[in-house]
Amino acid sequence: MGRIRCHHMQAIACISVMTLSLGCSTYNNESSGGNSSGALATSPFDINKNPLNKIVCDPFENAPVENLQSGVKAYLSYRGVNQDRWYTVDEYFNKGQSSDKSMFFSEINVPTRLFNLGFPLETGGLVKNDAGENLFEYFALKFEGRLRLGAEDEPGDYEIAILSDDGTLLNFQEGESSKLIFNNDGDHPTKFGCGETVTMTKESLIPFVLKYYQGPRNHISVIPMWRKVTASTSKDPQCGLKGNEMYFDYNNNSKPQKAYKD
Repeated sequence: MGRIRCHHMQAIACISVMTLSLGCSTYNNESSGGNSSGALATSPFDINKNPLNKIVCDPFENAPVENLQSGVKAYLSYRGVNQDRWYTVDEYFNKGQSSDKSMFFSEINVPTRLFNLGFPLETGGLVKNDAGENLFEYFALKFEGRLRLGAEDEPGDYEIAILSDDGTLLNFQEGESSKLIFNNDGDHPTKFGCGETVTMTKESLIPFVLKYYQGPRNHISVIPMWRKVTASTSKDPQCGLKGNEMYFDYNNNSKPQKAYKD
C-alpha cells in the first residue's frame, strides 16, 4: 500500500483535475504548480502537515481564496438535532441536514487521526456545520471530481481501493450510467476495502463520486488508493483488514505503519 513502488497500493495523488470557476479565482503559488494560463494544477496535500498553498476554497471563511484552478468539489451533510443515528453513508445524504455551502480540496488524503482533531480543510480550519460549529461526529462528505493518471503513472489496468473510518462508496460515471467501484460502507475502524479494476490511458478523465461519512468517535480516516495490476497479479492480502493502529499511529502525527508501507 506504499506510495513508492507501483506494484503496491499507493495513495491516489492525482485524483482530481476538475477545473473550478466557482467564485474562487486563482492563487499563484510555485509549490502548487499553479499558473495563470488555465493549466490544471495539483497539490501534494497531506492534512497532517502544514498547508502547502491555498488552492482550497474554504466556504466557511469570509476571506476568499484566490487563483483556484483544480480540485475536488465536496458537499456536506450532517446529523441534525434529535435525528436518528445512521449506519450508511447514503442515509446521511437522504435524511441529514444538507449544507448549502460547497468546499474544495486539492487531494483526499486523511490518515487515521483522533476524531476530536476534526476533518481539516487545507486552509487550516475544520469542516463545520452551517452554524459555524466544528463537526467531529455524524457528518458526511460527497466528493466529486475526475480521475486521471499522474505524470509518472503508466497506462494500464489499475485496481482501486480505500482506507476509511467510517464508511465510503465510490462510483465512476460511464456514459449515462454509474458504476460502483468499491463498497466500504458502515461503521468500522480504519478498513482497507478493495474495489474494481479500471483501464486507464494517458487521456482518461473519469468522473467520480466518493461518498464518506464519519459516524461515532474515536477516529477519522479516508485515503483513496490504487495499484497497477496485470492478469497475474494476486489479490492484495490487506483486503478487508481493519484496525485503527494497523495502518497509522494516530498518537504520533499519523505516522505510517508497516501495513501501509508494505
